[in-house]
This record gives sequence, structure tokens and C-alpha cells, in this order.
Amino acid sequence: MTSASGGVDVTFENLEISGAKGPATGDLTSGWGVRCNPTSGAPILRFYDTAISANSYIGVDMRNGCSIEAVRSSISNNGNIGLSVTDGSATLESCSVVQNAFLGVHLDIGAFDITNSIIARNGNTGLDLFTTTTGTRVEHNTIADNAGTGFNCSLQGITGTFPNNIIARNTTQLTGLNCTYPSSIIVDTDVAPIKFVSPNTAPFDYHIAAGSIAVDVANPSAIDHDIDGDARPQGAGRDVGADELTP
Repeated sequence: MTSASGGVDVTFENLEISGAKGPATGDLTSGWGVRCNPTSGAPILRFYDTAISANSYIGVDMRNGCSIEAVRSSISNNGNIGLSVTDGSATLESCSVVQNAFLGVHLDIGAFDITNSIIARNGNTGLDLFTTTTGTRVEHNTIADNAGTGFNCSLQGITGTFPNNIIARNTTQLTGLNCTYPSSIIVDTDVAPIKFVSPNTAPFDYHIAAGSIAVDVANPSAIDHDIDGDARPQGAGRDVGADELTP
């Protein structure tokens, strides 16, 4: 599926987008679930309650001013990158980006807002961010068990503060420049104190259970709900990561 014209916004809702195939030769000019590469304008593609999976190359590819807003959607098991955005903007709210063969989320030059999302078990980096633009928010996410860097955060000419994330048991937790992570839980190997529901056995579940060290310890935040739409806070304070434990 390709969008190449400018100025036209598109909304996807309650859909499954899967099975796009590239040539057997391995040519990487096809196999996208959704691709937006406008010749003019700055279209926005909006995804609500949509699953993008099992495409042979990239699940969603945004280029040249095309931007994405994704809410309660999943991007999984794609053959290279789950989501790639270059020279546009991206909003991910309450999404899961899991088990893509290479990168989970690649964001390059733009303003980005990533909240309440789980980015896990991707074949290399979970979240790869490079920007020179102020205003990016990465808050209340769970980034875990990626087979490379969990969060590669490289800012040029600016600094960024990205609070209240769980970044755990990736091969390397953090790389990059000019980024700080206040009130985040950053764990190399032992995730037992976080009490993920099922981090080792399929179906993998990165919600938290009672007794988690993430409960009630987040910095104050404007985010008033979690990945499931549950209100924050449920206790004395907000919980770190994408999930707010409910009684």
C-alpha cells in the first residue's frame, strides 16, 4: 500500500494490514505494509486500533514530510523495521511495537511524541531517535528485551529529558548523546523486581504485577492514563512505564 500524492490525510481504523511481499531476490523497494512518500504537501496518516504485521520489509514507512499518528495500534513481526519516519513527525500513543526483525521504531529528523507504548523483543534496536528539533516527548513507555540497544537517543544541538520509562534487559540499555532519563527504571539483566507479568514465555506480557518497583514512583506528569486507558495514578503516585497497575 503506497501513498505518493501530497496534501491528502488518510485514516485507518479497525484494520489489519499484513502480508505485503517483496520480490524473492530480496529487492528492498517493496514489501511495505503502508508507505507514504509524498511528492508535495505534508499528509498525515492516522491509525486507530489497527494491526500492521508480517510485512516482508517495513510495517509503516513515512518519508519526506509525511507524518503518522497511531493510537492503540500494534506493529509486529515485520521483516525489517516496524515503523520508520524520516523528515516528518510521529505520535505513538498506547501502541505496541514488538518482534520486528530489525528495528522497532526509527525516527529521523522531526518532532516526536511517544507515550504509553511497549517496544519489545525487536531484532536490534527498540527505539532509534535522531532529531535536531525541540519538543520531542518519550514518556511512560516500556522498552524491553530488544536484541540491541533499547533506546538510542541522539540529539544534535539540543538536549532532551525523557522521564518515567522502563528500559530493561535489552542487550544495551541506552546509547546516544544529550539525553537524560529522570525517574526511569533502567535494568541490565534482572527484571524480577519489575514484576512483568510474562517476560520470558509467550505470549509475552510487559504489564506489571503487584509488588513492582515501578509502582507509585514516577515523576509528576500530565499523562493521565496508561496503555490500556486505565487512569493514572491509581495509588499514591503514577507508575513508571507503559502500564499503571490497577487494584
